[in-house]
Amino acid sequence: VALRPDGAWSDRALLLPTKQQVTARKGERFRTARLSSTGLTGPVVYSVSPRLPTSRKRARDGIWFSRAHGSILGSPTKLAKRTTYVVTGTDFTGSTATARIRLRVVR
Repeated sequence: VALRPDGAWSDRALLLPTKQQVTARKGERFRTARLSSTGLTGPVVYSVSPRLPTSRKRARDGIWFSRAHGSILGSPTKLAKRTTYVVTGTDFTGSTATARIRLRVVR
């Protein structure tokens, strides 16, 4: 059982915020909100799909995903049209919850 943002109870786990819409600027650092979970037990590990575009020049060049916090961050090196990324949080029992991040990179 999980408490939804509107104060009602849900019988499924949630990641909060459930939806984010982010516009990042090429060459400028950004970070999406850290996710929190409700209805999941113990530590939560996050994954993202589809894979993020990354630069091969340096390990920290471009954008990457934090498995510990469920956030996307970095300094984009390329422009990108709006893409929806699905973040899945999994707890130690195998229970899951998802959130969506819509991200685009502009000049």
